[in-house]
Amino acid sequence: ADSSYSGYAPQRAPMACLSSAFLARLALATTALASLVESWPSLFGSFPNSYGIPCPPAVEGCFEGICDGVGHGSCKGGTFPLNPFGQALEKAAFEWTVALCRTDSDGDGLSNGEELGDPCCEWDGQEPFADAELSHPGFAASRIADYRRPSC
Repeated sequence: ADSSYSGYAPQRAPMACLSSAFLARLALATTALASLVESWPSLFGSFPNSYGIPCPPAVEGCFEGICDGVGHGSCKGGTFPLNPFGQALEKAAFEWTVALCRTDSDGDGLSNGEELGDPCCEWDGQEPFADAELSHPGFAASRIADYRRPSC
């Protein structure tokens, strides 16, 4: 048998090449999407003091005591199912309404507005209430100690 080159070289199956390229692109897209979901601050500013909600006790994902994923099951965000406040916010089409403000989503005896520093439901979508004492509206374990309701 002649061992010289005959001009024929076996080729990889086209599907294997496409499959490798596809998997590489899919991995890259998945990583990019995960980063986006993890840090997507789309709801910041859609309810009072949304940038400074304290982390509730024993909830993961806190950053320097602040909960970025306020409507999620962890403070990291991007987790499902949503916590009770996240469900109520979703039901309200992600709008801060008087009804959402007056609701006690987590059942701790304080309205969402009271927990977010808007006890009289007067937030106009602009400035946060700087002097407000806050708690997390999605976890009943997060409460404001010795809270006194204002007369509105």
